[in-house]
This record gives sequence, structure tokens and C-alpha cells, in this order.
Amino acid sequence: MSKPINPLVGSLLVVSTVISSALSVSAANIPLANPSFESPDLSNTTEIVPGAGPFDFETPTGWNLYNPNNLIPPVYDNEANSPFATAFTGVWRPSSPFFATIPDGAQIVSIYINTPGQGVVGLSQNTGVTIAPNTTYRFSAAVGNPQIPDPTDPFFDGFPGYRLELLAGNTVIATDDNSISIDEKQFRRASIAYTSSENDTYQGEELGIRLINLNLDNNSGGDGNNGREVTFDDVRLEEIAVPDNGMSWQLSSIMMLTGLVIKLKTKK
Repeated sequence: MSKPINPLVGSLLVVSTVISSALSVSAANIPLANPSFESPDLSNTTEIVPGAGPFDFETPTGWNLYNPNNLIPPVYDNEANSPFATAFTGVWRPSSPFFATIPDGAQIVSIYINTPGQGVVGLSQNTGVTIAPNTTYRFSAAVGNPQIPDPTDPFFDGFPGYRLELLAGNTVIATDDNSISIDEKQFRRASIAYTSSENDTYQGEELGIRLINLNLDNNSGGDGNNGREVTFDDVRLEEIAVPDNGMSWQLSSIMMLTGLVIKLKTKK
């Protein structure tokens, strides 16, 4: 029959459990505007391209256009300057042939560029949250590679590359520069993170996020095709408090002391 645990050991275990619970970390969601691009609702919108699903050739609600190379014209005014001849962004409610599944809801956002290698286009959002000390900020999004319904048409073959950026004010502090491979007709989640220090350089700066089509001239689809289009959905931003060194040292000390007492009691 085993001996009952000494009250001292029991007390130490209780204390260590309490501190462990206090130090346990969990991710808290930072609210974003229109993170899954369900606004505007396109369910009753007429298709511009038959069979593709409704599309809105506008910057999505709650987001800002990132157009550093001026690839998206301010106005589409003729056939030569139509969205498909140049570049566009917009909310899309794709028909089923383009993707196996949609990560969240029924709509996604598309960033399309028809001039490979000429620069990038993206969407950005200021979060209203400022960087605090000892905090990890994790930014992720589902990134999609659409496939045209006609498998004999190479128009969307390949993938032009994506980038996620996490910003402090106007400074990029973390990035995922096309690190994951995404098959045709699929979405995969990409993620980046930044952990601030006690006296972080960017403390007090506003967090921002960017979703970018890299528009690489990479011939990834063969026959000069690079895919043209990158889609995004289910965008998330989380913050995780990092335990300060003082509390971590206290927890480590108590756990070491608890283990020592147990060893001593066992030897008796």
C-alpha cells in the first residue's frame, strides 16, 4: 500500500499547479474587418463571367488597396482597359469547379494580375491595435490557387506566388514570402508571427496586415503561364501573452523544490 503524500509536498504541488495555470498561454483573437470577405453579399449578383460565380471588382469592405506599382487602374474605361486585361481585386463567390472547398463561408477575395513580373498588388488593413511588450502576434490566412473549370485551358495553370506581411506602422516586421506550395484548386493556411520584447522597438506602433499577389513571372504553369490569380480567405490575427522572466523563474524554482522534496521523502 502506498504512503500518503506528505502535507508539505501536497502544498508545494498545489502552489506549482496554481502558478502553472497563471502562466498558461492562450491565443486571443484580434477582431478584423471582413476577415472572410462575406461583405458585400454577392448571393443575388449576376455573374459577369458565366459559370465563374458572382464577382465584385472593388476593394473589399474594410480593406485598403495596396497598389505600389500602379498595376490596377483607377477606372476601367474600355475593352483594352478591362479588369481581365489589366489587374483587379474583388470579392468572389466562386462556383464549385474552381475550388474543392472554401475555407470559411461562401466568398473569398481574388487578386488578379495579367502582367507577370511587373510588380505586386495586395490588400491591407490597419487593426487599431498597438504593439504591447512581451506579446506574440500571429497572422494567418488561407491562400488559394484557383483552377479554371476547363482542364484543357491553361489560362490559370501555375501560381504567381503570395506574400503575407505583418506591419508595425509602415515597417514590415514579419513576412511569409511564398513559403508553401499550393496545388491547383486548393487552399492552404500560411502563418507568420512576431514576438515583442520587454522594451520593443515597435512598442506602441499600430499593427497592420497585408495580403499580396507577388505576380512572379515564373512559368509555373508552363507555356508562359504563371497562374495570374491568388485568392485569400479566413484571415486571422491573434495575440498571445508571453510570461515574463520573473514569473517563469518562480515557477521553475517551485517545480525544482517540489521535485527535491519528493526525492527526499522517497528515500526515507
